Order: sequence, then structure tokens, then C-alpha cells
Amino acid sequence: DYQCCYCDGDIARDDSGAVRIVFSSLWASGSGAGQEVFAHPQCAADKFGPTLSSTVPFDIEAFAPD
Repeated sequence: DYQCCYCDGDIARDDSGAVRIVFSSLWASGSGAGQEVFAHPQCAADKFGPTLSSTVPFDIEAFAPD
């Protein structure tokens, strides 16, 4: 089961727009240290997108199913 890192809600298996966000060290990628979190598409759009610099493109729609 997957849980949204923003709202703590369960992410249904049929939520094809849900995303996995991966954090890892930029400089020590071979160390194996990292963390994965999961989010509903709307939560990611509402919470993650606005935290980025205006020069960083973020389009949650890119993860939506065709």
C-alpha cells in the first residue's frame, strides 16, 4: 500500500496519475542512501510545484495517463 506524503491518504492502485518522488545524494549517488515518497497528483501539484523556483518547470500533467 502507498500513502501520500502530503495528505497521508491512501493512494489507490488505479490512481494512474500518482507519483513517486525520489531523494538521493547528488554527490554520493553510489552510497545507496535515498528515500522514496509517494503523492496523489493533485497533492504534488498543490504542494510540491509551488515550492520550486520559477525557473524550474514542473508539470504534473506530464504524469497523467494518456
